[in-house]
Amino acid sequence: MKNQVPLFLISLAFANGAAFAQLNVGMFLKAQNIAAGLTCGDSAANNCYTGTNSAVLQSAGIVTTPSGKSLRYVDADGSGTRTVKVWREASGNRILRANGLDQWAKALNSTGKGLSATDFTDSNLESASTVIAGRVCPTNVYIDDTNKFTTGNCIYHSPEYSTTTPTWVAKWYAGNFSACSSKGMRAPTLYETNTNSYNSSVVPNNSNTNSSYRDGNPVFAGTNGVPATNGSGNYTATGCTENSPDWGLGSFMVWYPDRSSSSEFPFLFPGGTVICVLP
Repeated sequence: MKNQVPLFLISLAFANGAAFAQLNVGMFLKAQNIAAGLTCGDSAANNCYTGTNSAVLQSAGIVTTPSGKSLRYVDADGSGTRTVKVWREASGNRILRANGLDQWAKALNSTGKGLSATDFTDSNLESASTVIAGRVCPTNVYIDDTNKFTTGNCIYHSPEYSTTTPTWVAKWYAGNFSACSSKGMRAPTLYETNTNSYNSSVVPNNSNTNSSYRDGNPVFAGTNGVPATNGSGNYTATGCTENSPDWGLGSFMVWYPDRSSSSEFPFLFPGGTVICVLP
């Protein structure tokens, strides 16, 4: 008799068995990863988002990077509604850079050109007010005018915001938008979006008929680009290079959630909203 377990304890154990099992498995997995010394971010091949150890560490939900950053893998909006997860500081508001390397994401300079020395922070992480709505990896990512078409980089992107336009120039990256600069972010270039149709004669590529508008030939991201959300079009940071009744010099190119017809191009007059990005 003295070795018997009271009936109410047995009932309690069965009632909470699933929860106990889930907790124990999670704790075991985390302990196993820590004991095994798994980490990420030390190289592109082992980046924390898609690298060698990423799936296991994301399942565990925690990691300590080679430089000593303690991170948690969390739903950016706190509920999974936007289906994007980020590596965030375990006890703070910083996030890992979008390429998954062992670096804090940096706020951009106010012009959107280049990373500043200030760590990017979002005090609304894990809430519906977060500025992080997604993460994509375009083929070419703009950093600054010297590094317009970098490879191996990714970008976080925001929900859409109402905004005003900057001063126009005929460049792939023509300038930042007020709604983005206030967040330490910038507007995407056209080639960083998922646009599936564009008129090459009105973008600043090297085949532009006006030699002063030639600004290089990026690879367009396609399905790996930032998705549009506004049926009236979202602004990009790319300046249109041709006058016509439907568009004109001084306007910024836009892209749309769906352009199924090859005769429809993403440069009609914009709808006044922008999605911001952070390399």
